[in-house]
Amino acid sequence: MTFYFKKFEEGIHLFLIICISVFNLVFPLLNFKTYDLLTLIVYVVILNLSSFFFIKKGAISLKKIFHIFIYLFFGLSPLIQYKRDIYFFNDKILMQEDFLLGGILTIILMVTYNTLGFLIKKYKPINRIGINLEINNTLNNKSQVIISLLIILLFFFSTIYFDYRALYTRKYLDSLIGYNYNVVYFLRDSIRLIPLIYLISFRLNKIRDLKIEIFLVLILLIMNFPTAISRFQVGLVYLPLIYIYLGTLKRYFIWVFLFGIMVVFPYLHHFRYGFSLKSSNYGFSELFSTPHFDSFQNTICVIKLNIITYGEQLLGGLLFFIPHSLWEGKTGTSSFLLCDKINYDGFCNIAISYFGEGYINFGFLGLFIFLIILIIINECLDQLFLKSKNNLFKSFFLCLVFYEFYLLRGSLDSSIEKLAILLFAFLVYITLNYCLTTFNTKKN
Repeated sequence: MTFYFKKFEEGIHLFLIICISVFNLVFPLLNFKTYDLLTLIVYVVILNLSSFFFIKKGAISLKKIFHIFIYLFFGLSPLIQYKRDIYFFNDKILMQEDFLLGGILTIILMVTYNTLGFLIKKYKPINRIGINLEINNTLNNKSQVIISLLIILLFFFSTIYFDYRALYTRKYLDSLIGYNYNVVYFLRDSIRLIPLIYLISFRLNKIRDLKIEIFLVLILLIMNFPTAISRFQVGLVYLPLIYIYLGTLKRYFIWVFLFGIMVVFPYLHHFRYGFSLKSSNYGFSELFSTPHFDSFQNTICVIKLNIITYGEQLLGGLLFFIPHSLWEGKTGTSSFLLCDKINYDGFCNIAISYFGEGYINFGFLGLFIFLIILIIINECLDQLFLKSKNNLFKSFFLCLVFYEFYLLRGSLDSSIEKLAILLFAFLVYITLNYCLTTFNTKKN
């Protein structure tokens, strides 16, 4: 029976690949000129190659997230935008040939990723380094969990100024704190993640206590209601939860991820400036023609305009906690650099991909250095996730799944800040557990 089920599952995967291939071939041909044939072929290659890697069965991995990003943002989106003649800047910096050259660059990036990734996987650096994978993270007694989360909840309410409106909408809280970096913002978003870490650890350690689990879920919802947090935080919090609660259906998590990016991700934009249950009127092609999927065009614009800061933008991102008021010569964000270069005075909170960020810092050399660093980290973490018995690391890895997507979409300075927030949340979790455990041990 198991044999037939596996064959059926493999058949479904093959059927999906064929459907995607047929869709990619037939849909773009409608109303296309003869001149566009080469561009069409390039993007069909991108779409089929990327879909092959993320449709493959197996555990969730950062490699699959990489290929999902390529499929949606560097394959499907630019193809539809090209067909519909969609440009996100009025002066049309990009020409038709730029889409073709961008597609060829994407294929080179994919080939580089999969070739180097294969070599790293074969080399198995995790085994050679000899990292101890046998250490388990354990939750302490019920009272410790409750005390920890009540402390965190009280501190969280202090960061939202004890105003209940901030529990269900971003608009009011952002108007108080502001959109620029500050300590309150950093602490608020860090402690919001601690209930998530507790809940993931609770499930991974297979602790059966329904009351504590319900308590954890309620605290998490209070501190992370979907309409009160950014889209990044929604993905960071709820995708790991979906994964740990899927049970035997984990193999289908990748489709849940795709649904979230294509449906939930654009819809949550409605709550950015208020609380409004609007319906989304986007059709399939219209969705990929919106600025939600502008990362490819912005990246190619950066390369075409030859915006290079020789590492200054990276330094500014790493030192995100230093405001411009104290560092007058601090380089602006990548989106600011692009908007300033083209004298664009519209809304400039745009996404420039991880690859574009590499180019902004060190040109094409930086682009491929950034890519190689990403490949090495992804492959090592993917291997470690499969072999590790350390549930604290597994909790961290599950949070990295959506972070990977956010990093690839851009921007880098924001991604560095979000990673610092995530790391600080785990540090607080570990420290809080250690302090309470030490106190209980001395008391006994």
